[in-house]
Amino acid sequence: PPTASDSLFAEPNGNSSGTVQMISSPFGGTPTTVQISTAASSTLGYLSEELPTIFAQSFSITSHGIQSSPTMPEEDKTILLATLDKIQELFWATGIMANLATCSAWTDPNPKDMPGCQKNDPWFYDGGYTDGPAVGLALARYQEAYGTSGEVKLIISNNNYETDNMNNVLGYFATSWNEGVAPGDFIWSPGVGSGPQKNPWQSTQIFEEYLDADTIKAAFEPVTGTNLTMAFINGSTVSNPAFGVQGGQKISLAILNINSDIPTFLVTEPVITAYTPNLVDLVEAIASSQDLAEKIRTFTNVETSSDTSSASSVIPLTFSLS
Repeated sequence: PPTASDSLFAEPNGNSSGTVQMISSPFGGTPTTVQISTAASSTLGYLSEELPTIFAQSFSITSHGIQSSPTMPEEDKTILLATLDKIQELFWATGIMANLATCSAWTDPNPKDMPGCQKNDPWFYDGGYTDGPAVGLALARYQEAYGTSGEVKLIISNNNYETDNMNNVLGYFATSWNEGVAPGDFIWSPGVGSGPQKNPWQSTQIFEEYLDADTIKAAFEPVTGTNLTMAFINGSTVSNPAFGVQGGQKISLAILNINSDIPTFLVTEPVITAYTPNLVDLVEAIASSQDLAEKIRTFTNVETSSDTSSASSVIPLTFSLS
């Protein structure tokens, strides 16, 4: 993934947090859970020529990586670049990858009846690190409704399958890879575990404290009888105008790592069938864990707090990182 030091890209200027006006309402104005989930999980949407800016950026970065390789022989570079150009032309000319992104003209819940997209119909693809666990968006909504006077407790569930990194959580804090970037300003992906994301986005930092990968991983403790681990972190909010978060509010995070080898990309009936027993075992382990229940009760203080006027608000959030 690109970094600010690649010298290939200019430092982004300005801020795109203004309101974007869509000519037509996505999914007919009444989206279903399936439609929203599909749009948010279109991980390979950057290969759809219907998103020309993302499409061009993706191939540009891949091409630059080949050209700038210090170890690849020049002859191999020439062959790979020619192959890449042919693939790009094929995708562009035929549109065979168009539906890797999700067209918002999809109104009938049955995808078999999906109409063709028109030029005014927005397309969606996976937002990557834009706000994976949705902490920024959820907290901003809460503050808008209830203010910033009380402490907020957030429970985040993270499927850290394969990549085993905490970048989605670290981005909420001051950390090594957002140093010098104001909350809400544009930032590149953190690199490790960032997947196919090729574009800068606005920094998700909403907490004042500094946190790095070693510190957060050391904070995890086992949940007895399961493969789960949990970490508990305290902090305070910092203003992030792009997400609407206000500064100065105390927060507590309970982070639950699933530590499962079950991928989040379960597509096609054979794959779903193969992983169903593992999913059942995981659900039963979570639901039957007395240690997990006790940790959650202690964190939320639901059984011991008698002063309801000073009770904390608890917001459960979940995020799947494959």
